[in-house]
Amino acid sequence: ELAAKCCYEAGVWYHRILESLISQERKRLGFSDISGILEHDLFQRCLVACCLEIAVTSNSLPCDFPLLLQILKLEPYHFWKVIEPVWRVGSGLPHYVVTHLIQVEEKVLENLAWISDSPLWDEITPNEGHMPTCQQVMHPNRLEGPMQTDPGVPRVDVSLGMNHSARTEQQCSPSAINKQERCSSLHLFARK
Repeated sequence: ELAAKCCYEAGVWYHRILESLISQERKRLGFSDISGILEHDLFQRCLVACCLEIAVTSNSLPCDFPLLLQILKLEPYHFWKVIEPVWRVGSGLPHYVVTHLIQVEEKVLENLAWISDSPLWDEITPNEGHMPTCQQVMHPNRLEGPMQTDPGVPRVDVSLGMNHSARTEQQCSPSAINKQERCSSLHLFARK
């Protein structure tokens, strides 16, 4: 009976959170086509897992994370991507549940995403086996001395890979930074 209650509550959380996320995306992007969210299978499965985690936590069931991910065959690296959007929209989540989700996110970032068969490594490999630098993942306005480098190292535009002296004033503006690169999964992961 408790399992059925958790599944029901997870469904309620799923619809409430999905509705909030869709509303937020419509406001942010300014259009009503939500098919991208609805048709993204991995996102939907991770959202279901997150809502199950919320229901399990809310009912104080003995289910240690990442057991749900193992049951649902989801990688922790993919799962962490939905955690922050879920707790940011709130949708009436109790404080202790938000705290739990933040702890889950930390566990993924510090440990679970780094296992040998994690999809994280598939994203690091094309980046010459390296994590992005802070200059690559952070907006220039958020860095101390955003265009500074070590004195002995030539200045290089980290987003475009060209010498600083070859850049024009227009290319130096924050809007010229490769926003898409800063928003890739690997870059978002590194920013955390």
